[in-house]
Amino acid sequence: MNAAQLLDKVFEVYRRTFWKQLAFAAIVGVVSAIGLGVLVLLLAIVLAIGLGDYAVTAMAGSAWVSAVIAALVLGAAVLIWQSASATGAILLSREAFMGRFIKMPMQELWRAVGRAFTAMLAQLIVAVPYVILAGVFIFSFVRFAPYADLFAWGRSFYVVLIILLAAAALGLFLFLHLFSLAIAVAVNERALFFRTLGRSMALMRGHFWRLFGIRALWLVIVFIIMGSAQGIIYILPVLAGTLGAGTVFFIPLMAIVGTIVNIGGFIITFALGPLDGILIAVLYFNQKTKKEGFDMEIAIEDLYRAV
Repeated sequence: MNAAQLLDKVFEVYRRTFWKQLAFAAIVGVVSAIGLGVLVLLLAIVLAIGLGDYAVTAMAGSAWVSAVIAALVLGAAVLIWQSASATGAILLSREAFMGRFIKMPMQELWRAVGRAFTAMLAQLIVAVPYVILAGVFIFSFVRFAPYADLFAWGRSFYVVLIILLAAAALGLFLFLHLFSLAIAVAVNERALFFRTLGRSMALMRGHFWRLFGIRALWLVIVFIIMGSAQGIIYILPVLAGTLGAGTVFFIPLMAIVGTIVNIGGFIITFALGPLDGILIAVLYFNQKTKKEGFDMEIAIEDLYRAV
């Protein structure tokens, strides 16, 4: 499929799985929000105890240990949340892509979430050296920024710094793009950790820039859709303020409109949330079809079931 056909396929899969995608995203979002809230509260207590120990014993190590533990636990919780969201979108997309009755394979779901978590963790691990090197390089420039104005090339210094920041961000995005199919590999091929990264690179070999262009275009499309939807919602307070100004209904009207805006923003976020997972699933199955004849596997499976 070309780029236009791939994007059409994404919207087709999204349309076929919309309500189940929305329901799953909402469930995962609510459960994750509650879980993260409880976790933050518990970690705040732990961190407060650590800081209390520091104040009493004057040992900075206690506070640092508490802070590091808090960051690691929260980071793991966020990764699990993202893994669950992406896994659900990919599994539902697989059912639609293969022409099956759309339902969430619950028996497979939680094991797939665990595998997706290992794929995301592997991506973080391989990105650490790049982030450290880029951070050290950029920090060196920032560190000497106060002295740049003393020289004739001071203005050029800031231009170079901005270019470096943009290049670092783009470089990281390109680097992680190599592994953009890793979660789909983990979910569908039962792969773990760095094996998912290797499989992602193998599936993308020869199509790196084409897939990068499709993902970049997709980000623009989603940004436009989300911006347009949110723009329509945020017009409501302006209209309400204009119509209700100077009347006794102004305060209750604004309260009602504010509630509607918050609910609308919540719905938009969860409605568009699965789109990235669907895109990854469609790209994965497209690459599998091109490189490994996945369409033949589907045809054989359909024939086997018919017999």
